Amino acid sequence: VEDFKIDNQTTLLGHSCGGGFLLKYLSEHAELRPQKVVLVAPWLDPEKEISNPFFDFEIDPTLTDRTDLHIFISSDDFAGCLASFEIVRKALPNAHWHEFTDRGHFCTFEFPELLEVLK
Repeated sequence: VEDFKIDNQTTLLGHSCGGGFLLKYLSEHAELRPQKVVLVAPWLDPEKEISNPFFDFEIDPTLTDRTDLHIFISSDDFAGCLASFEIVRKALPNAHWHEFTDRGHFCTFEFPELLEVLK
């Protein structure tokens, strides 16, 4: 990611662990101000399933001041994702939340709501 220019013309999209990575990266790089960040089913390893402490970080609460942040979640996702959603919602209540009840982990080829946000 460090090899790419991230500025006010940039849109970043992360799914699952990739969403967690973007939260960490942007929280640790407060100077970055991408135009839009879209997180789909972001996962933060809330149950500490992996031994690597990669997800031991504080979410920057000013992230929603620096970018147009959209978060897609579904209530029928994996338990670890549901726990992650609550962590993110508490830290970033002002994000644009797109909530579903029937999308699981968003592993689908058709996702018109995502396309609309990315336009």
